[in-house]
This record gives sequence, C-alpha cells and structure tokens, in this order.
Amino acid sequence: MKLRTIRYIFWFMGILIGMAGIVRCVKDAPRDNPLDPVVNPNKCWVQGTVYRYYPPFRPVSSARIQISPGNQWVDASPDGVFAFTDLQPGDYLLYASASGYSADTIHVSLEQSSGKTVQFNLNALPKIESFIVRSEHINMWRNPQSLYRLYVETTVSDPDGIWDVKNIRFLIPQFTFVDTINTSEYYDSPGKYIVHYSENKLPGSSIENLLGYPMFIEAIDDINTSVLSSPVYLARIINMRPNTVEPQGFIYINDPRPVLKWQPVDELVYPFTYRIEVFWTISGVNKSYLKWSQNVMFETDSIRVSQPLDRDENYYWTVSVVDEFGNWSSSREAEFKVTQ
Repeated sequence: MKLRTIRYIFWFMGILIGMAGIVRCVKDAPRDNPLDPVVNPNKCWVQGTVYRYYPPFRPVSSARIQISPGNQWVDASPDGVFAFTDLQPGDYLLYASASGYSADTIHVSLEQSSGKTVQFNLNALPKIESFIVRSEHINMWRNPQSLYRLYVETTVSDPDGIWDVKNIRFLIPQFTFVDTINTSEYYDSPGKYIVHYSENKLPGSSIENLLGYPMFIEAIDDINTSVLSSPVYLARIINMRPNTVEPQGFIYINDPRPVLKWQPVDELVYPFTYRIEVFWTISGVNKSYLKWSQNVMFETDSIRVSQPLDRDENYYWTVSVVDEFGNWSSSREAEFKVTQ
C-alpha cells in the first residue's frame, strides 16, 4: 500500500514539473494597448473625440489637442479620435483647436492607474467671404446739391449654415461708428448684404472724413462667437460730374435704338471707364426701372442702344465715370421719349 502511494506521488510530481516546463515555453500575450493597466500600472490616460457643435456632430479631423502641464499635443484621427497616455496622476487642461473653429478647453483630474474619456464640440466660425466699400456721387436735376453715399457690400457664410449668423456689424473704429446690418434681408443670394449710407448717417456727416481710415465687418454667430474682417479703405471720392449731350431736355425721338452722346472727360488722371444706363419712367409715378446698361472704355464719347426701346414710353439716361475701385460719379438725368 505504501509502495502504491509513493508511485502516485512521483507520478503527480512529474505532471506538475512537465506543466511548469510548458508554461515557461509559452510567451506572454502581446500587450500593445497603451491604456492597458498592466502596461502602465501606475500611469494615467485621457482619450476622447472632437466633433462639430451642431447635429449630426460630424468629426473635426483637422483638430489639434494639447494637454498641459506637459505641453504634449496630438492630431485627431479622421474620425475625430485622440488619446494621451503615460500621464502622471494630477489635474490637466485639454485645449482643442482647428482652423475655422472656435477653440475649447476641458479640465480633467486623473487618479493613479485611471483614465478619462472626454468629448469636444467645436463651433464653426462665420466666414467673411468678401467686403468692399466705395463712394457714389449722384447728380439729379431735382436736387441742386450733389448727393454722396457710401456703398458697403459684404458676403458672409457659415459652415453650420447661414441661419447661424445672428448679427453683422459695420465698424469704423476711429469714429466709434457701429451699425448693425439686418441679417434677414439678403441682397440677391443668402449671405450677401448691401447697405447705402447717406452722408448724414456717416461720422461728421461727410464722406470725406472716411478717407484713409480702416473699416471692418464683424460677423457674430448664434452663440456669440465673432470674427472680424481684414480692414478695407475708401480709395477715392470722384467729385467731378460727367455731362450728357444728346438726347436730353425731354425731346421726342423716333429711333427706338438712339445714339447717346456725352462730353469726353479729360481732367481725371487715373484709369476709369464709362457706364451708360437707360431708365424707363412711369408717367405720373415717381419710379424708374433700369432698362439697359453698358460699360465702355474712356476713349468713347457715344454709343447706340443695343436693344430696341418700347415706343410711346418715357426714358432718361445717365453717363457715369467709374474708377478701378468701383467708385463712381454720375451725370444728371437726360430725358427723352420714343414716339410711335
């Protein structure tokens, strides 16, 4: 009996020794996950995602995330995913930024051998696609004094949608001039706005005061994030007035395609072109509608209307000089009527 027991003991010990050998021959399973606590038993980690502010919360793949202290940074993946590993326990500030988006920060506190998962939602900034200013000099028979206006045009967009643009402001900082443009009134396409400022609405009631001073457009979105345009300047005010020659004086003409003549302008020392415009006027109603328009070179002093005008209707036409920046000055109205 004792001999059998001894044999069992030796047999069992042999099995144990063999299993130990097998275990020694098997390698540890790979542990390449930096968030695995076995890999970093005393370190901490932060992982997260960067999405846009509004549904459907698309990833911001261009985002860069910084963590401090430590001054480390990583770029988000195409899915907006990022991670920091091998961190010491403590308090950290995460800063996410991307071109065209407002930055955001998140504070995290990490305990030993622990981690945090966070989510950023970055707001896309409005974009000021274009911004121009120019002077307009209008001359009319019914107004003996010249009329000057400041023309302001801007086009604004927003990656979140034009509905996200809440306010647009026109600024002239040197005069503390601020005017809010009505964002519900588009010009001819969403995001395009045009405003005319008569001189009595401008600083000092004079357009001359604006020469040499920077002007800006500020776009503000629904969560009050704003962007400021680059400065633009009023380049010139054209004070001279071009003059029509014929037809004028409310004469009757039989040709539905009349030849329009004007006095050549010789005194301007900078490049310019002419703009010829024909307006249809409604009898008894103080309204007019642009019927025909044409730009011609400065060497020209006449042009034939290219499309027939309706007979038995009243018209007037003007000639304007326009410089390379879009500033212009117009003649007074020259009236005529096309007979039957």
